[in-house]
Amino acid sequence: IMLNSMIFATARLTIALFFALLFAWAVARTDVPFAGLMGWMIPIPFFIPDLLTGFGWLMLGNPQNGVINQLAQQLFGIQGPVINLYGWGGLIFHASLNTISFMFLMLVGFFKQMDASYEEAAITLGAGKLQLMRTITFPMLAPAILSISLLVFIHGLESFENPLLFGNPGGVYVFANEIYRMLSYRHPPEYGAATALSVILIVVTFALLVLQWRKLGGRRY
Repeated sequence: IMLNSMIFATARLTIALFFALLFAWAVARTDVPFAGLMGWMIPIPFFIPDLLTGFGWLMLGNPQNGVINQLAQQLFGIQGPVINLYGWGGLIFHASLNTISFMFLMLVGFFKQMDASYEEAAITLGAGKLQLMRTITFPMLAPAILSISLLVFIHGLESFENPLLFGNPGGVYVFANEIYRMLSYRHPPEYGAATALSVILIVVTFALLVLQWRKLGGRRY
């Protein structure tokens, strides 16, 4: 359970951080077309409950009667599911969508408020885009990136809706849905084991917060 939880939280964070940084940088620091529209559209999934979007995606990618699989069978005669959102793939995919929106909302403001004079000076001295991002942009954003990443990682460890909808049917269990299974699907309910898992989750969360305080406390950027 611990390993599954770490894999899920890490994969969710890695995918979301990559795309959130890419979108936030494009909207705030470049002349990409439709930047204003992107700034409004990308955050939308964050304001829609995971349960609602989860049921919607499962209506499309359910291996038994999902719309995509039914169309593939009727139009092309394909037997068996073309897409199966149960298990690791669907769990990480759907969890990342909402997380990208959240991290974009948090990061785009930092990109817009960041002093551009440092970047302009680096460009004047001949720095390329990759070198500029590696030596100027990302170091200046390091406190924001680390703080938001820690928050997202902790939320991934505590996540319940996505593991319930996509993990349970695929046999993927993390902290939250395993605790739920111990209390709801086992007779008698395993209160002791569920409590132990809850305590482990609290300890891991507190340890991550302490790590953040030690790494970022008192530093200047």
